[in-house]
Amino acid sequence: MTGAGSPGLKAPFRPETDPGPELATMHDAVRTAAVAAVLGAGDREPALDHVARVATLALPAIAAVISTERAGGEVYKAWWGIPEPLAARRTVPLLESLTRGVLREGRVLAVTDTGATGNALAHAFDWAAWLGAPLRLGDVTVGALWVADGARRNWSERDVALLEGLGATAVQILLALADRHTAGVRLRDHSARYEALSADLSAGVWCVDLDVPVATSLTPADQAAHILEHARLAECNEAFAHALARTFPEDLLGARFTALFDGAGTSVRTALTDFVRNGYSLPRVRLPAPSGARAVRDWTWGLEGVVDAGRLVRVWGVVRWPTDAATGQAAAAATGVAAAGQKADALGRLAAGVAHEFNNVLTTIRGRAELALRDSGSEPWAADLVEIRQASDRAVALTRQLYAFGREHEPSPELMRPDRTAAGVDTVLQHLAGDRVTAFRTDWAPDTGPVFADVGGFERALVHLVSWLRDAAPAGGQLRLWTANERLTGSEAAELGIAPGPCVVMAVTHSLLRLDADTIARIVEPEFSPRGVGGSEGLVAALAYARRSQGNVRITSDEHGTTIALVFPRRAQVPGRKAVAGDDAPAATGGGETVLVVEDQESVRGVARRTLLLQGYNVMEAENAEVALELAAAYVGRIHVLLTDVMMPGLSGTELAQRIGEIRPDARIVLMSGFAGDLRPTVEAQPGAAFLE
Repeated sequence: MTGAGSPGLKAPFRPETDPGPELATMHDAVRTAAVAAVLGAGDREPALDHVARVATLALPAIAAVISTERAGGEVYKAWWGIPEPLAARRTVPLLESLTRGVLREGRVLAVTDTGATGNALAHAFDWAAWLGAPLRLGDVTVGALWVADGARRNWSERDVALLEGLGATAVQILLALADRHTAGVRLRDHSARYEALSADLSAGVWCVDLDVPVATSLTPADQAAHILEHARLAECNEAFAHALARTFPEDLLGARFTALFDGAGTSVRTALTDFVRNGYSLPRVRLPAPSGARAVRDWTWGLEGVVDAGRLVRVWGVVRWPTDAATGQAAAAATGVAAAGQKADALGRLAAGVAHEFNNVLTTIRGRAELALRDSGSEPWAADLVEIRQASDRAVALTRQLYAFGREHEPSPELMRPDRTAAGVDTVLQHLAGDRVTAFRTDWAPDTGPVFADVGGFERALVHLVSWLRDAAPAGGQLRLWTANERLTGSEAAELGIAPGPCVVMAVTHSLLRLDADTIARIVEPEFSPRGVGGSEGLVAALAYARRSQGNVRITSDEHGTTIALVFPRRAQVPGRKAVAGDDAPAATGGGETVLVVEDQESVRGVARRTLLLQGYNVMEAENAEVALELAAAYVGRIHVLLTDVMMPGLSGTELAQRIGEIRPDARIVLMSGFAGDLRPTVEAQPGAAFLE
């Protein structure tokens, strides 16, 4: 192995007024970090692939790679002529890599005979000679460009100069990519700042883009007409959306400018003409409120235009509406209700995300405990492992509840016992009721029948009911959860919209709440908010869930308190559903079949790998769907089973299953998740697939 010098790259551009060595060093550090981020990113870069291809033609060589070091390994960013198994792998331990010296020492290295080095990787792919050059940014080595040939070879000075020149080209490409990356980060930062600044404003903030920018040389009247015809809403904050009776800002995006003003009337055209005449700025103008707006009196608008190269391309605006007692309070209340709903939705997504990540940790803990128990025999510490496994099971159950409460999902109805499902979350519901109630009680009927409903939606409905009763009732009293079997008569069934016959009731009662008949009749209207009771969004959600499950909500109130009951038809079985194998079936063992395991969490993947190996299976593993597809295409043997997580970066597990089914139609598909309820619709729609919870 011999070394060669490497010419330095041209110094970065400096302004005539030198900002000083500290700022210059900081600038270099930022650029270097941005280049390293681009080079170390997981996606393949076509522009760098082109450099690798040119390297194989210019030297010539059979293969070329642009790579970097990450987490103790060599990671390929671009390549040409690399065999598929290695390209699919993309990561090589640094100890096995010929590139180690280039990355660590920052100099050109040449190998005339790889056989003399004993390198297994070179031997496996018939690389007889190897040449590598560092990719340098100032004094920092950020990566390497190397080529391999199929015959022994004495690399010439021309070869070294060509490779270094191509390396310099690769660095320039990386700098351009880094600039694009930095610009994207800045754009996202500016967007985040805009959202943060505008989200809590009581005024509406909006922006329209012009499909066809308008030339500023046109007359003001023509420009006003052009704006009305070609402008569409590109951004707005929550306050603006709520003022126009929309739940989310996204509901308005893409709307024509005329819709914001409720048509292109004379007053709007006049205002836009004045806006153009005033240098594309109009600080204050009163215009009629759009029809359907929450505040119906005139709104005050402010407009500012963005002109680029003699063309108007964008218009920003601020709008304020009346704040008197008659209209302002109603608008503020509507805005507050919608904002509270969005905050609750955001908290739900956060809870679901935490639950998913925590479940991965629990999977590792429980899996390792199971594996250790297999090897423990009669060791005295085996009892501790059993305790760890049982504690993990309890934590998994709580995590599943957190996930169900925090995430909207596709309904997946099944036969369930309401009492057992409610008993599984009663501790959580008791914490939810908190110190607003003096006593919390549960009464489950001993023979509660099964119903056909979605378990996650059922748990969320209970959360809605308990939360609403907690907030609506005076402090103190008793909150009671109970179930019962009933038989609906013709009149009751007609009132609830349920077929006459046996039904199951899941009810929540608060002993101190009293509601009159008018309130009960209107309480599930989306915008009804009786004085002293609060909004009914939770009740509306519970009602929608019950009706999706062929049931309904029944509300009663008397001297004993107020009861809100979910009423479902009682079901003995689900017609047409195939029987599912029982839990007593013997555990399957392998006979050398190959399983491709796809899981982005390394710890979870490790548990799956070892468990399958102990069962007698051959295991291939991939950290994401892209690597799995490359392995599936390159592997020459049969892949019997794809075992994949559902929620992964990039392609999801369900998308991967569809792609694998196209290239490996004989492979069985097993989708795994800590929360299998989300998988049932997908699994049932895909022949031969199953889920593992």
